[in-house]
Amino acid sequence: MLPRRILLALTCALPAASCREREAPLAPRHMGAYDASGHASSPVPARAQRPNVIVLTIDTLRADAVQPDAEAGGDMPYLSRLARESVCFSEASSSAPWTLPALASLFTGHLPQRHGITGDDSGEPRLERLATWAEVMRSTLGYQTAAYFGGMPAGVVTALGEGFEHVTAGFELQQASQQLDRWMASRRHDRPFFLYLHSFEAHDPYGQANHPPGGAKESARALAALEALGTNPPTADLLRASVLDGEQRFLLRTHPRLRPFQSAITRYLWSGLATEPEPGLTEELKGAYRAGLRWVDGLIQSTLDLLRARGLLENTLLVVTADHGEAFGEHGMLLHGRQLYDELLRVPLILRGPPPFDRPLQVTGSVGLTDLFPTIVAWLGAPAPDEIEGRSFLDALAAPGPGRPVLAEESRTHAHTGGLSVGVVVSVRHAAWKYIGTLDQVAGTLREEAYDLRSDPLETRNLAGADGFVSDLPFDEAFCVALERARDRLWGSAAHAVWSVRQGYSAGAYGTAVERPASSCAPTR
Repeated sequence: MLPRRILLALTCALPAASCREREAPLAPRHMGAYDASGHASSPVPARAQRPNVIVLTIDTLRADAVQPDAEAGGDMPYLSRLARESVCFSEASSSAPWTLPALASLFTGHLPQRHGITGDDSGEPRLERLATWAEVMRSTLGYQTAAYFGGMPAGVVTALGEGFEHVTAGFELQQASQQLDRWMASRRHDRPFFLYLHSFEAHDPYGQANHPPGGAKESARALAALEALGTNPPTADLLRASVLDGEQRFLLRTHPRLRPFQSAITRYLWSGLATEPEPGLTEELKGAYRAGLRWVDGLIQSTLDLLRARGLLENTLLVVTADHGEAFGEHGMLLHGRQLYDELLRVPLILRGPPPFDRPLQVTGSVGLTDLFPTIVAWLGAPAPDEIEGRSFLDALAAPGPGRPVLAEESRTHAHTGGLSVGVVVSVRHAAWKYIGTLDQVAGTLREEAYDLRSDPLETRNLAGADGFVSDLPFDEAFCVALERARDRLWGSAAHAVWSVRQGYSAGAYGTAVERPASSCAPTR
């Protein structure tokens, strides 16, 4: 069952490309300014010529798609050149492997268990009880705020657009000029702006032909192609149709006779490469993805050229990043969600604008998308709310170092894996080390993984002990603390325990059938 806020939004659902204006609430939640300790204080004074902020997220963009060190720039030469000329974080990670929880973390600075938008539909999302980035920008710093979301239902846009004065669904970079014109014409020139743009055009189904303006629709050609597969088609063929053909994907999700195939496609994405190997499938999908990125790279350039021509990049901090990556069989899975390996969590992170973002700098310390909110508001002179889980990385620009441990979370349901797995997954990434803990809420099992990213960047050699628990590895103190925090989140989340019971799973399988590993992390100094 969908959360109440999303259900309410769906009852007044907007057309996919519609636009709406919302009046700002008179008393935003947790608003006002904050003193140095993060407690409420007097309002932050307006600062002359305060910089604008534009954040662009490219849905499903892997970190390795941007190659600032490559002479030709790989599949995204424009974005790679921008990264080379900007402050670029090579070890940035998302907090979740799919869009909804990842963007909720971006806007709140909190991990999914805290902001509550995990995709398990266990109750009303907690995002509305947290201060959001947009609210701080608007109410504390005096910014105009606008958000444009691509590829999401209106109800999801309502949840993620919390705190923005102007929210639009159905945004496309290929129609940026038409879609941004109304906001650009109506904005006030005596106040700075915070503009958020989210592009769905790199997402599957990959490529320009599969992202016509306004979205794919049903067609006789696509229906005939699917019917030609027969009544019991190979799952790999269904997957190809869904990922490589936008019209067939639309039919597989909407046509009454074809919708039942979706569960088989979901299972194949989760583990089909192991149970039904299909030679060449991963390279076929990866080739289509890379071709699509070359098109998206041109769209990014044309959109930024448009903003520059309208004067919107003057005195402006531009942030380009992604919500998550994409898998092509690296750990037996395709596309994204449900796992916390680097092909899904690592994302590009590029910042360019006024000092200290006005010079080329390659930062190798680990940071998370939860850190963007506190970083930018601190740069603008307003502390983030004191309870926020993210941390400012401004210091990392002046004193390079290993960064800080970055946590990520995922909640698996039968719907997410085609009935094959249910559980909670937490990861920690910092410097040379990566930890992943998976608690299966049905089987009552725990699996821990540890990887030395210096010698094994693809996470292929699990260094956990024979008992399946991580111990006796040369972690530093910061990683040890974060690892125990991750274990706390596996065992200590009352919200997930309640969710387990609501879903009809054995409460005894949560935290009792498996004993928590003893704290054996002995940090090296």
